[in-house]
Amino acid sequence: MEKILVTGASGFIGRHLLPFLVNRGYLIHAISHSFSGITSGRIIWHQANLLNEELRCKLMREIKPDSLIHLAWCTKHGAYQFSPENVTWLMATVDLVNQFVRFGGKTALLAGTCFEYGKTQLYCQENNDNTLPPTVYGLCKKATWEIIERLLSTSGCRLVWIRLFYLYGPGQPLTTLIPTAIKTLTKGNVFTCSHGHLIRDYLYVLDVAEAISRVLESRVQGVLNIGSGQGVKIRTVVQEIGHLLGYIDRVKFSPAPANEPFRIVASLKKLRSAINWTPRWSLKAGLVETIKYYQNQEK
Repeated sequence: MEKILVTGASGFIGRHLLPFLVNRGYLIHAISHSFSGITSGRIIWHQANLLNEELRCKLMREIKPDSLIHLAWCTKHGAYQFSPENVTWLMATVDLVNQFVRFGGKTALLAGTCFEYGKTQLYCQENNDNTLPPTVYGLCKKATWEIIERLLSTSGCRLVWIRLFYLYGPGQPLTTLIPTAIKTLTKGNVFTCSHGHLIRDYLYVLDVAEAISRVLESRVQGVLNIGSGQGVKIRTVVQEIGHLLGYIDRVKFSPAPANEPFRIVASLKKLRSAINWTPRWSLKAGLVETIKYYQNQEK
């Protein structure tokens, strides 16, 4: 049975990805810094701090996974974009993948970000390397891929760098836009959004989990966007939440920050060519499920 090591396994994406991998018959070694989980069936949990060099080597030596899905990184909302911890994760990720290959690893899927693109035109293209990421987070993510790609170019390991766009759904951190809007409006309070006219690419978390599981079984290599491929105004997203909750009159907007890119939308040509994939969830359907989740959390 093929062994997969998944880092960040109890995080927002990880918790939704594991069932897809179980259904595909893998033996999963799930790594989490703060949650040990219940080991059962095809999931074996390990509680570990991946910033510990000795522990990274120990995990790879003992597990010897065939595949690696690396989702872990610093993600504290409001702080991660310019945190010096990004540099620490850059070095830890390079070493993690190096150790993975050292102990026989064959396929590594690593989580990048749409923030690597900086300012773009109509769509973010994977082959556009002439952009300068505006944040430390985006810069460190991009540098991580460039180092790993060159360092392991002759290793024989298949490397895939997945640039994720704006994800949402059950389990998303409560401080992010969509959960905050849901919680505020559910209580009947006014929700003010300062990003109304900016255009973003939103993808429901179950769609990204399915896409990652299918990319794992494909032959695609290199940088790969995973998004909806559709641009939507943040104003539209928040207004839809207001409509669904019956509080559209309590949604307010203020001017968008001048330093943010106007449009961030994924080109999906490479993804569709690799796995013939399109999202299953519409924005409205995904928001309905997300609202149900957070309302149940309040009970």
